[in-house]
Formats: sequence, C-alpha cells, structure tokens
Amino acid sequence: MTVDLSRDGECKTFRLEDSNIESRRLNRLRQVNYPQSTNKFLPLYRRKAKFKASAESEAHSFQIGPEINGKSIGAALNVIYRYSRAYTLKGTVLSIVSICLLAVQRLTDITPSFSLGVLQAVIGGCLANLFVVGINQLSDIEIDKVNKPHLPLPSGELSVKSGVLITTLYALLISSLAKMNVTLQIHIYGRPLLLSKHAIFVFGIMSVYTTVLAVFKDIPDVEGDKINGINSFASRFGSKRVFWICVWLLETVYAAAILTGISSARFWIRLIMTRYKPKKTLHHLIVFKVTGHSILGFILWRNANLVDLNSNEAIESFYLFIWKLYYAEYLLVPFLRF
Repeated sequence: MTVDLSRDGECKTFRLEDSNIESRRLNRLRQVNYPQSTNKFLPLYRRKAKFKASAESEAHSFQIGPEINGKSIGAALNVIYRYSRAYTLKGTVLSIVSICLLAVQRLTDITPSFSLGVLQAVIGGCLANLFVVGINQLSDIEIDKVNKPHLPLPSGELSVKSGVLITTLYALLISSLAKMNVTLQIHIYGRPLLLSKHAIFVFGIMSVYTTVLAVFKDIPDVEGDKINGINSFASRFGSKRVFWICVWLLETVYAAAILTGISSARFWIRLIMTRYKPKKTLHHLIVFKVTGHSILGFILWRNANLVDLNSNEAIESFYLFIWKLYYAEYLLVPFLRF
C-alpha cells in the first residue's frame, strides 16, 4: 500500500487511492521547543496516524469483488433486487392466481383453505422464478458483458460468489416449501388432478406466450450471441424474421381466444356477468372476451409496426411490452371456458 505524504502547513494528508485521510500533526520540534518529556511520544503519534490510514485503506478494499460489502443496506438491497429481476414476479403471481381461479367451479369454492393453498403456490412459484433468473444470469455472464453490461454480475456490482449464494438460498427455500406446494385440487378437494379441456386450452395458450418470450429475448442479444458462438433462433434466421414470427404467434393466440370466447358460456360466469339475468349471458360474455382479446391483438399489431428493428433499445422496449400483454392475458384466463 502506497502512502503519499504532502506537507501543507499544519496538515498532513494521506492519499490512499480514492480517499484522503487528513489528520492534524504536531508542530515540528525544530520549530517549537517542547519539553524533553514530550519528544519521546512524537513517534508514537506518527505510528498511530499511519496505522489509522492503513486500516482505512484495508477497510476500503476488503470486498468479495466490487459488490455489496461496505455499501449501505439500501444499496445492497437494490443490487439484489436488480439481480433478481423482480419485475418478472408480476407474471408469476398473476399466472398462479389465474390458474387457481380456473379450478374454481362455484363461488363457494373460494374458502380460507383455498386462499392458503393459493398463497403457498404463489410463494413457491416466486422462489422458483427467482432461482431460474439467477441460474440464467450466472450462466450468461460473458454474454451479458457484451449485451447487458449494466446488470449486477457483468458490471461487477455483485460478485459471482455472492450470486451463487443468493441463488442457492432460493433453491433451499423452494425445497423447504416443496411439501406444501402440492397440486391445487389435491390440496383443496382431496382428489387427484383432473385436466379439464379448459386447463389444457389455457396451458396451450400460455405455452405459446412463454415460448415467444424466450425466443424474443434473444433478438437484442444477437451480437453477443455471435461473438460467443451461441446459436439462437435470432442469430440463425435473422432478427427481423424472428420478430414477426413472434408477433404472428401471439396474434394466432388472440384469434383462438376470441373463438373460445364466442363459443363458451359457463353458468356461474353467466350469473356474475349479467347480474342474475341469464338471457343476456352470451351477449355479455362475448363482449368481455372477444372485445378484450381484439383490443390486445390490435395494440400488439400497432406497436409491432412502430418498432425500429435496427434499434436494440426499441426491441427491448417491445419485449417488455409483450410481458405486459402476458400479464393482461392471465387476467382473462379465468374466463377462457367453453
């Protein structure tokens, strides 16, 4: 450790990398005549000042990588929040709640035990989401140094060791909740899971959504993928082609949802939507489903045509917009019945 001493009057300055440590020095003995008894303590004061400077420097540099150690709690939580990509939890919560509501046959099925089961599933799903996000970032550090250098791992705000510890914690919490997160129908009704045609249809629709999100995520990363030899769909077939394939897949999903909206009429939805006037059930159901999905499809098509495919920022913004459509679709899931 190098200490640069500069004399400027009554102050002595220790320059240690970024920080300056200033300490009042004793007047030099050759300028002021101190008693002989005082002179013997002068080296001790100098050694104490030097030791203090050394301790400050060591504390400044002692970190597990340039990350959360030594930072405030708020800054550390902010790094963990950005590492966890918490915005993806919105979709996880909405998806679980929507699927749980799809299992409801009557309004009386929504009981305290039902709510407890939903809560357990939400907690487990969120932990699983955080674990997957952590694994993804730990696996893509070198790629993210090119594509997303602002993320905590490639930027150095969070060390790999700390990332592994955080992700491992998520995995341990998932394991501890595994016995509680059983299938919804088994937990609430005490019977084996029966896959209805509604559940199968919703599974198909949301599988398309998740596939689109997984493929679309690689479009802004083409440059980094090519450098690292990653053979993604976007790098193989071109960003523009993959972009429009994803858009058309989502438009197909909306078309299928509109058709099911026209053909479906569940009695309990009928009672809720029409204020107990069954004669208007089909009309209200069509307005709710068909209009909703038509609006989503129109917004998707309009925004897709406004995207500058030569701008990674525009593509990433559209990717986040697809996430919003994903959340909106889960709000409609409980009504996707035949």
